Amino acid sequence: MQPLILYHTKYGSSKLYAEWLREDLGRGEIRDLRGFDATGLRDFGQIVIVSSIYIGKVGAMDFMVHHWGELLEKQTYLLVVGSAEPGSEESKQAYMLIPREIREGLNGYYKLPGKIDFQKLSFIHKLMLWFKGIRRSEDKMDRAALQPVIQDLIRA
Repeated sequence: MQPLILYHTKYGSSKLYAEWLREDLGRGEIRDLRGFDATGLRDFGQIVIVSSIYIGKVGAMDFMVHHWGELLEKQTYLLVVGSAEPGSEESKQAYMLIPREIREGLNGYYKLPGKIDFQKLSFIHKLMLWFKGIRRSEDKMDRAALQPVIQDLIRA
């Protein structure tokens, strides 16, 4: 089955994960979620949404809420990219902000480690991270973290 890999990114990490996923899976189409015509969903049986998380909110959530009827008819996976550790309280709280019907309807949910590049951040994002105690760039991106996603997509 040919998956559609949609990404929502602000600084590039989600796009890179989408590209890695396409390469490692060996199939699929990648599209930027912004500007994507949702009528294109009908051409795919698997939808993988790779999205950064901003202040606890999944960047692609508005799209998902608006198009949940169509997405629910597909095998839909959500990959969230952010600096918080997957099992952290912050990650758990962000997951709970996803509407329940979406959480329960997903075929898979994955939290992937992200990257912070202070040179690319807006002043507001730098300030927010400063208050969280993060004061320098860090790169925790891990291509191997995609392996469970790839296995699920192959099995489906």
